[in-house]
Amino acid sequence: MPDWKKRCGISCAVFLLLLLQAVFFLSTGRFQLCVFRTVTGLPCPGCGLTNATLSLLRGDWKQSLAYHPLLIPVIFTLAVIILQRYGFFRKLHRSRWFYFSVFGLLCVLYALRMFLHFPDGPYPMVYDSASLAGVIRKIAGF
Repeated sequence: MPDWKKRCGISCAVFLLLLLQAVFFLSTGRFQLCVFRTVTGLPCPGCGLTNATLSLLRGDWKQSLAYHPLLIPVIFTLAVIILQRYGFFRKLHRSRWFYFSVFGLLCVLYALRMFLHFPDGPYPMVYDSASLAGVIRKIAGF
């Protein structure tokens, strides 16, 4: 596939996601960063990372861990992606198991959080009834 076709596809996907966010914002008056939660009302595996980062920046590491326990591994993974040209980070980036391990950790934690806390657990493990799916459920009478 030519490079311009790939870029066009990515651009179209980003545009559609932004359009969906705009429609949600205009219809509800609320803005959410998480497109998955905006559409389904369910928390995604990354839900809570923004609040965890803000709590960590304020120095409240306990609250940060409560929002998302894997913030530090996610930050380290982003550092590996950014610094992939340099020594140790190059080895991790080229490793067969590094990204698979981080993804696996995120999936296991997500499954545990959904099983233990959803739908009435602590934020972010709550159902958002104002989501697109929630609005459709209300209209359909479910």
